[in-house]
Amino acid sequence: MRAVVRWLCSVSFMTYGFAKLNGAQFTVLDSQLAMPLGDADPFWLAWYFFGYSDLYKGFIALTEIVGGVLAAGVLAFAATYWIANYNNRRPTAIDGTWEVVGDRNAGISRAFFERNRACMVVFMNEEGVLDRRHFEIADGEIRIWDQWLSKGDLVAQGRLTERDLMELRFEANLRTTLRRRFGPGLRAAPRATR
Repeated sequence: MRAVVRWLCSVSFMTYGFAKLNGAQFTVLDSQLAMPLGDADPFWLAWYFFGYSDLYKGFIALTEIVGGVLAAGVLAFAATYWIANYNNRRPTAIDGTWEVVGDRNAGISRAFFERNRACMVVFMNEEGVLDRRHFEIADGEIRIWDQWLSKGDLVAQGRLTERDLMELRFEANLRTTLRRRFGPGLRAAPRATR
């Protein structure tokens, strides 16, 4: 809720600042200027006072615009920082590029446990076609569902047998072994896909 309020304040500051620069504020009606000072509406007196000096009017406008831009900038920075560091990145022990080193009867040649997209694993088949899935790991047990973020049906389960070695069991009792080729703590770059 605070983010919405900040955004609305930021837009309001900028709107009122530009209104002053464009002549939509701090102007006075001629009919109000023709009245004796004691009979003038207090609103119009204040309006006339603030708008009397173009330098003062410009200073107020610039202050409002800069304040709005700074508020919007802080909000944009905070939102993208959260997305990058809490939504997109949730490091796991299996982040990295894994290649099938055992039987390929499960139809995959590689698995990418993406460090820049929380809970995303992408399988690559022999033809280079990518298939995005959802994964979670707890106590070394890996579970993979068919729909990223919404899970769906469970399609594979497995576990780390060593730090960089994983066994997965797919539906219909298909099994495969994967070895991490690139990821945290490893220096080798992933090989070309074709």
